[in-house]
Parts: sequence; C-alpha cells; structure tokens
Amino acid sequence: MIKTIKLVSEDYLEGVRQWAIRDNRGRLTLPYWVDHVGSRNTRFLRYRIEEMDRLSPPDLAWTIIQSPI
Repeated sequence: MIKTIKLVSEDYLEGVRQWAIRDNRGRLTLPYWVDHVGSRNTRFLRYRIEEMDRLSPPDLAWTIIQSPI
C-alpha cells in the first residue's frame, strides 16, 4: 500500500526518472483498491516501468481510484 506520494523536487535535475505507466500488458501488477475485510474486492492494475527524462509524471502514470462497490 502506498502511504505517501511525493514528486521529486525541481532542484533534482540530473538523470532520468522511472515511472510506473499503466499498461494492460505490463509485467508489474499492483493493487489500487485494497479490501481490508477480505481479498474479494481488491482491485489490481498492470503497469510497466519506463525511464523518462522529464520532471512531471506522464498522464498514464496517474491512477484514478474508484470504489468497486
């Protein structure tokens, strides 16, 4: 579970960053809604890790969380 999201400060300008990009064929499966009572309603999305030389995350790096109920 992700507790905190913090964007890299703008004074960190060196090198590329790795972004988790939503991709239905990606190799990384992560939960975006965790059912704390049981696992039945836990929801997952697939991602790929991509290196990009940019300061802000690409649109597909954001996940919109919607309740499965």
